[in-house]
Amino acid sequence: MNRLNFDQTVEAFTSPNNPPHVLAMDQSAGTHEKHMDQFGIEIHGRSDFKKKAAQIRIAMCTTPDLGKYFVGAIQQDDVYTLKGPDGNSLMDHLRNNGVIPIGKKCGLDRETGLIPEADLESLPAELDKLVELGIHMVKIRNTVAALINDSHKEEAAKQMVCIHEMCAQNGQMMPILEPEFILSNPGDLVDNEELMTKVLGDMIAGINSGAHSSHPYVIKTSFPTPGNDCQTESICRERSGDTMHKILKDAHIPTEIQIRFLSGGHPPETSRILYQEMATREGLGNRVGTSFSRAVLEGTYTEAFRKGVFNSDRAQTELTRQGMLNMLAQRGEYESDMEKIPFKDIKNATNI
Repeated sequence: MNRLNFDQTVEAFTSPNNPPHVLAMDQSAGTHEKHMDQFGIEIHGRSDFKKKAAQIRIAMCTTPDLGKYFVGAIQQDDVYTLKGPDGNSLMDHLRNNGVIPIGKKCGLDRETGLIPEADLESLPAELDKLVELGIHMVKIRNTVAALINDSHKEEAAKQMVCIHEMCAQNGQMMPILEPEFILSNPGDLVDNEELMTKVLGDMIAGINSGAHSSHPYVIKTSFPTPGNDCQTESICRERSGDTMHKILKDAHIPTEIQIRFLSGGHPPETSRILYQEMATREGLGNRVGTSFSRAVLEGTYTEAFRKGVFNSDRAQTELTRQGMLNMLAQRGEYESDMEKIPFKDIKNATNI
């Protein structure tokens, strides 16, 4: 894949011939270090963290045939300067593997979950920088949580509308709009459904009433489930599937708009079971995919740094296995015990 222009990027990302999965490897430095600690990877100071961060990102971006499993990869700014073992940039490695590089912009206010005003003000210039790098997609996120900070729901939707407007005015940028619905909340499924419907519905209404309603975009969002702190019910994949259908209808999300689900704190097996429920439903399967972060990265990092020694081949093999598991869920063939099956057995047992 050579550098694609804007129209080619939109066509490639939305093509039914490409996998509907995005590799989310865009952790900030703080989140990246926290993840390594959670994954059991020892960090000995700042320089050691930077070394390990570069090692794993180089390994993932240079994974052979990555484009068979992921149509795009979301990056932090610091990845653009990294090079593969051959001296070529990681962005070129992604393109050569059939993967679209996707940028990430804007931080979050820890108290409100919203994007700081200063970040929104600087966004047009930041989008121009991405275009200069040959990048025509960007993921931008804010967060709300049922019964906790849902008073910000109107502003969360307005920010997504504003971001879509800025990308449309740029003319060369397709946004992945990510209103994340935080899993750590005490709400039941109905509480979370109401919040998702409100935010997504207001976002769609705002985009449709604007001057650039035809400008393409993708929605990345959470699975509709009860919150982790809900005391009255647990996750039911069938109810989550029914709820997602209802949200799409009630929020008036156009049928041509594609949805990518984030794992959002769910373990890998729960994330894939929920995705499989969505992907195998009539009216949903042709428009949904994944953009998992921790659900894909935890196994990849654990294998990469097993016993404290980095091994690029192990990282790439595990990342490929994770991609295969996503594809199995997409086809309705995933079972949770597959999480423990070695790469060679999954490869031999499937036609992926």
